[in-house]
Amino acid sequence: MSRKIDNDKVQFARTNMQSIAYALSLVKKFRKIDDNVELLTVGIFSLVCMQEGITNSDICKYFNIPKARASRNLYILSKICKGRLGGKGLGLLEQKPDTKDFRIKTLHLTKRGQSVKNDLLALLG
Repeated sequence: MSRKIDNDKVQFARTNMQSIAYALSLVKKFRKIDDNVELLTVGIFSLVCMQEGITNSDICKYFNIPKARASRNLYILSKICKGRLGGKGLGLLEQKPDTKDFRIKTLHLTKRGQSVKNDLLALLG
């Protein structure tokens, strides 16, 4: 008796395993930049890579986290982070004032952030 293979399930499993492998490679890449980086910080960087120009509020909604937690992670990804040893962040993101509302800051990749993004895209092949 032969078993019928559900190609959709096989493809779904393959895609999920590729996603897990990519996530592990992503964390490994970030550990080379900073060995204490949290997974949420990596996730926030990835989100900004996909949607440059998003806001802190967008990040809070996406990850369902408080604004303070998002801000702490954004400072780590920025150039200056007072809560870290030496006061230096990773220098991957910068905040720019929104052109329509000066109270809102949008998130953008720095040159270093763009370089890390390109390295991560290379992981995807």
